[in-house]
Amino acid sequence: MKGYEEPDRYVILGSHRDSWTYGVSSHLGALLCCRWSSKKTIILCSWDAEEFGMVRFLQMILLIQVFLY
Repeated sequence: MKGYEEPDRYVILGSHRDSWTYGVSSHLGALLCCRWSSKKTIILCSWDAEEFGMVRFLQMILLIQVFLY
């Protein structure tokens, strides 16, 4: 979701797919229904394999690390 004021700055929201509670997308969806928008670009992440040492999470970080600095 592209930010309206600082599109080149990022907020990363994520969770693993088999979480025990509501996922990130559920809460963001509720905000978007109210026509909420973010100043910064929001990146939604979803991964699996957390039981095996956070493999997918680490792969995701390695892929987007150029944006984090």
